[in-house]
Order: sequence, then structure tokens, then C-alpha cells
Amino acid sequence: MDFFDKNLSTFFLKKYGQTAFNIIAEQIKKENLDKFNKSYIEIIFKIALYDFIGLNCIQVQDLLKHTYKKININVQEIKNIHKKSIHKIQEYLRASMQETLQENK
Repeated sequence: MDFFDKNLSTFFLKKYGQTAFNIIAEQIKKENLDKFNKSYIEIIFKIALYDFIGLNCIQVQDLLKHTYKKININVQEIKNIHKKSIHKIQEYLRASMQETLQENK
């Protein structure tokens, strides 16, 4: 479980840069200003990644419960609210995956 406890938003920031990160953070903020903070951003990034690798909402919920014991997280609700943000994060992941596949041909 160690990998799943990492700050995925930090990995994203290091790989894609401040501008890409800020675009997504601003989108998250637009979608739900009331809950906008560093932990909330991290949850969105984790949901985007876990969804990208094919985990369903129940599996994602179980992983997040492990990390965020004191926060009640409704994954399906968050996915509905942050559809655009999650899509943008996954676009970067998809592009990286394609790049890696091309490099390994």
C-alpha cells in the first residue's frame, strides 16, 4: 500500500510542471470552491489515477479510506463534480502512457 499513500499531485507537478498543475488546480477550484484545499486536490488526483488504471468506485473508496481515515469520501459524487478535472489529469496520464509505449517499441 506504500505507493498508494504517496502524494500523486506532487509526482504530477514534478513530471508536468507548475503550469499544468495550476490549470488543473484552478479547474478543481471552479468545480468546488467550498472544499478546495491541498488534501482535496490530492484526493482528486488519486481518484483520477485509480479510475485510469481501472479500479471501480468501491475499490477506490477502500484505498482512500486507508489514507484518509477521518474524511468521509464519496468517490462517485467527487467523480461527478470533478468530471473535467479528472479528465484533464487522465489526458496527461494517457499521453505519458503513449509516450512510454512509443519509447519501448
